Amino acid sequence: MAKIKYQYFDANSGIGQTDAANHAIGSLDYGNSHGLRYSSPWPWIFAISISLAMWASLGWIIWIVVR
Repeated sequence: MAKIKYQYFDANSGIGQTDAANHAIGSLDYGNSHGLRYSSPWPWIFAISISLAMWASLGWIIWIVVR
């Protein structure tokens, strides 16, 4: 199993020591953050088209029953 190294920061370490915490937090690698900015619009298009098709079919069924 891989070992995970945890880093702890003391809250009472003083004002000058917060730079080290900010640097460690800022240097974390967020691998998925750039992919979310440029995501494809196709899932939204598919979701809207499926939703419209479901509402249209429900309206059609209601129109057939009421008629």
